[in-house]
Amino acid sequence: MAIDESARQRLDDAMDARRLDLGLEWREVAEQGGISYETLRAARRGTSNIPTKTRRAIERGLRWSPGSVTEVLAGRQPVPEGRALMTGEIAEGRERILSATPQQLVDMRSVVADVLGKEEADEFMARAIAMREQGATGDGTARSAS
Repeated sequence: MAIDESARQRLDDAMDARRLDLGLEWREVAEQGGISYETLRAARRGTSNIPTKTRRAIERGLRWSPGSVTEVLAGRQPVPEGRALMTGEIAEGRERILSATPQQLVDMRSVVADVLGKEEADEFMARAIAMREQGATGDGTARSAS
């Protein structure tokens, strides 16, 4: 599946900003990610989908957390490697799961599968369903029925 031009440009801009922040040349980003310079260039400038292995290599080379390329393509920000989630982000994620429609949960599972793999996506879905069934607040207690 092709990536639209605006998403590709957004990715290229984010990659370039991160590369400059790290003080790296494109060839160094490719080398640190474990891919060829040509593969990196195709990811930045091409029109076809970026394979998961290439996305992970870009993230390694730019010291982004796994899933950052997908996040940027979706219009969100990349997450620098090692950055802990803030309490508010965790609460926001929990609320998104609790308020999601079944189709939205399936879409979320697809993103998890793309980022982390099928096994983790299955685990995400099992936990999301359990959370919704229990009305979990995240601390193991159920929401009060009012």
